[in-house]
Order: sequence, then C-alpha cells, then structure tokens
Amino acid sequence: MDLKDLRYAIAVADEGSFTRAAARLHLAQQALSKQVADLERELDVRLFVRMPRGTRLTPAGAAFVEAGRATLAQCQRAMAHARSIERQELQILRVGLMPGPTLAEAAVAPLRSLRERHGLVRIEVLETSPLALLSAVRDGIVDLAIVSSPPDDSGEIAGECVWQGQLGAVLPAAHPLATQEIVRLRDLVDLPLITFGRDVDPLGYDWLARALARRGLKARFADVCASGPELVGPFVAAAEGWTLATADGSWPVYARIPGVVFRRFADEPILEQRWILWPYSAPSPLVGQFTALWKTLHGVTVVEGDGNGEVRRRELAADLSIARDGRS
Repeated sequence: MDLKDLRYAIAVADEGSFTRAAARLHLAQQALSKQVADLERELDVRLFVRMPRGTRLTPAGAAFVEAGRATLAQCQRAMAHARSIERQELQILRVGLMPGPTLAEAAVAPLRSLRERHGLVRIEVLETSPLALLSAVRDGIVDLAIVSSPPDDSGEIAGECVWQGQLGAVLPAAHPLATQEIVRLRDLVDLPLITFGRDVDPLGYDWLARALARRGLKARFADVCASGPELVGPFVAAAEGWTLATADGSWPVYARIPGVVFRRFADEPILEQRWILWPYSAPSPLVGQFTALWKTLHGVTVVEGDGNGEVRRRELAADLSIARDGRS
C-alpha cells in the first residue's frame, strides 16, 4: 500500500461514487475500481458498499479513511515544508494561476514589482485548473495560488480575499433581453449558460448552479464548455448562449468582441471572488510580500460582505453540505 491508495480511497469516500472520484482523479472508472478492489484484498477488509447509484463506506472503511486522511495530511505537510525550505534557500517563488488572460494580466504587476525588489528571485508560474491548484498548494508544489474560492476546510491552506465583485450577464446583442438595462435571472431560462465544465472545478460548478437556483434560475448549461472571454465571447455573440462576468473583471475583455452586451441583475448579487492561497505551515516569506504588493497595486475591492469572503465561504459551505447530504 502506498500514498496513491490512500488518495484513491479518500476520493471515493468524498465523492460517494466511483464515477465522480475517477473524474476528480483523472482516471478511468475501471482503473479506479480495480485499484480500490486490490487495496481491499490487500487489507482483507471491505471498505465500500457498492450500490446501484453510488457507494457508501463500511464501518471499517470509515475508520480506514479517517486514519488515511491524517496520514496523507502529515506526509503532505512534510513534503510541503521541505519544498518550501529549499525554494527559500534558492529564492524561488512558484505561483499557481487559473487559466485565462484576466487573472494573468492582474498577476503581472505584483510579480514584476517583486522582481524589482528582489533581483535574484526566480519566478515560476503554473497554470492549471482550480481543483489541481488546491492540491498544488496543499502539496507544496506552488508557494501561492490565485483562485476564485476560499481555502478548503482541511486546515492545511491559508488565504486572503483580495477582491470580489458582482456578476452580471454577457448576452448576445440581438437577444430581446439585451434591450433592458437590468435583467432577472429567471428570464434567462431558455438561453443556455456557457461556462467551465464540472470536471475543471466541481465545487465551483455546483456552487454556481445552486446560487442561480436560489435566485430563480435552474440553469440550462450549454453543450459548449469553455472558460475565458476569447473562447466564450464568440459563442455568445452567435446567440449560442450567455455567460457571466463582472463589470471591472472579465467584461472589459468581452467588450472587445462585437455582438455582446453586459447587463446587471435585478436579483440578489452573486459575488465572484479572488483569493491568494498559500500552505498554512511554513509559507514562503515571499508570499506575504507578493500579497502586500497585490493590494498596493490593485487595492482590495469588496462590494458586499465583511471583506474576508465570509459571504462566499458560507455559501460554499452550505452548498457542499447539500451536495454531501443529497448525493446519490
């Protein structure tokens, strides 16, 4: 048995489904099922009860997963600490970013300022999905990540909310709703929503679906799954669907694309956030300097809530609870 086996078992326990766990781990379902079955044979213990729709832990499986989480967390802390110390000695800052030009453009100024202050610092940037970035922070692969969600509840990641703004709708200019200055979400029921796929950010995808549903829109997601204005904008302009943006975030990029308009919602605001996350234990001293430079150069914009992202954090916690309780 190795750490990979622990990760597999924990993923199945978290997702309550071999299918969802395989998607989260980027594995074929058959391969994951075989790995877990091999682990059960090695332990001579049945960890999961397979049901027609999903799985559940046996009492022995629950005990194994609980101990496995502690073991894996300890190993991750040890690896992250060693990597952090080495990078501090070599003056390396590894930054994780979600794909897309908006975030990359925002990160350039503080990174350039950091280089001006520390001429010997080498900066390395990793661009990957939000789900992979959380693992990269936890495992010490990156020193910090700039993402759209607060730290998870593992206690292994710390962070600070540095921006949040209200989402609005990017609509085809030819759509009837485009003539209105303010639209209601429920009026968009017949137009597909173009956004990222669930496999990219399961928690964020589910949070968005529930946030829309609470405001009266059971969203019909488009067949096109994409992120970034350059990819999504032309589909919206062609009346393939609509998407979400913030007025001072991604909308200026969408505005360069002919045939799209931005409209605010009459509903309760949905907040998009930007967080800087770092490992809770042994963070690089450069993380604090980068965060301070970000706030100096960009300011800290909070349009609603207490400034610490508690609105989004509570919504995420509520949605995660619903997902776990209602999982099939």
